[in-house]
Amino acid sequence: MLLNCSVSLLLFYRRLKTVEKNVPNEWFDIIAEHYALSDDEIADMKNAAENSRNQVKITLSKSETYQRDVALQFARSFDGIDEDTAEKILALLKRSDKN
Repeated sequence: MLLNCSVSLLLFYRRLKTVEKNVPNEWFDIIAEHYALSDDEIADMKNAAENSRNQVKITLSKSETYQRDVALQFARSFDGIDEDTAEKILALLKRSDKN
């Protein structure tokens, strides 16, 4: 079951990659229903799609000023972040997710 889903996603991904678009979020429910995927399989599919994204959108309209400042500074600094700094930021964000 997951293999069929993976093949479908891979073909779709190849098609999207040529025009550099992300997998539409609506497709997850459609694919999950069509292939009767389990919750774990759906999570795997979403994780694979998330890891293939070439662009991330953050909606700032309802954000606090400090959240907006962090998002914008991160975007400005993104290309210059080295691996050590990225690991520290990721560890900090993962730690705050647990709280």
